[in-house]
Amino acid sequence: MKRSLFLLFFLLIPTQFSLPFLIYYGHQIPDYELYKYDDLVIDPDQYHNVWDFPNRSYAYISMGEIEKFRSYYRLMDKKKVLTEVNPDWPDARYVSLKNGIWKDYLLNKVIPSILEKGYKGIFLDTLDSLLVSKQNRKLILDLINSIKKRFPKLKLMANRGLSLLKDIDVDSVLLESTLSHYDFNSKHHSIADEPEFKIPKRIQIFSLDYWPRKDQKTIRKLYKRAVSKGYIPLISTIDLQKEPILLYDPNSKLFFNSEKKQFEKKGVIRKILGISSLDDYDRSAIHLFLESTLNYYGMHCLSRDFDHLPDDPTLYDGIILWLRADDLKDPLKLFQFLAK
Repeated sequence: MKRSLFLLFFLLIPTQFSLPFLIYYGHQIPDYELYKYDDLVIDPDQYHNVWDFPNRSYAYISMGEIEKFRSYYRLMDKKKVLTEVNPDWPDARYVSLKNGIWKDYLLNKVIPSILEKGYKGIFLDTLDSLLVSKQNRKLILDLINSIKKRFPKLKLMANRGLSLLKDIDVDSVLLESTLSHYDFNSKHHSIADEPEFKIPKRIQIFSLDYWPRKDQKTIRKLYKRAVSKGYIPLISTIDLQKEPILLYDPNSKLFFNSEKKQFEKKGVIRKILGISSLDDYDRSAIHLFLESTLNYYGMHCLSRDFDHLPDDPTLYDGIILWLRADDLKDPLKLFQFLAK
């Protein structure tokens, strides 16, 4: 029988308020203000370290096109991966899957670098661009399914790609612009007809629609319409550079995000750091035996192994150690960390 030692220190403070969903491509919002969203899609080039995020953080990846500002744009252009310009987004070009270069680069470079930043999932954007640019369907399916094969624990959220869903291994789908429509030429918003989609039951459904912030009456209608269909909804602006004014929470219903008192009245998050050995049993022990109890009392447990300690332990309200004596090859490192 394996013998483990664990110590628990914590402060009792009020529980944390949470919201279901946000997609945000800016970088102005502080980390702690993003903690309140259960599922969060952000740009890994903007948020470089999300190890301490208590939610499901998805890293944005454009699968069917590459923007000019991406660090690998020139490399992919040099390797003949890039093709035509996307007419709706002139700063992005479609990718070709024919030579396998883009697939290999995603699996061996892009995704591993994202995992090193602490992301728990990937948001697969521009899947429809692969269809628009007439890529081979088998190559598209192979590209998407190879991610789950290589990284089975990674959560995958597909943006649309509705004709692909029955054949791809993803955990959720985002129905973007299905309740409303935005015309890039006229800059005009309009309500879409009642859509009907056949989504496999195994796939969770999120929705994103764009509407002017000042028209709160229509935003309320769009939220109500999405909820009636069983979606986890978000109504935002087309650039996704701001938190929406109006948000939906299944408990508090609709409320105005601009009223900061909505969050000031709620408790500060309780963050508990769980430190374990590299042993598979010890790495999962905190989750199996303690995390449910901590969650019951309103705490989020962020697990890290001994070789990947965060820089500042004072950012946590408590620390759990689940270690065996023979795991501590460098006990001084742990003592120095706890003494900070």
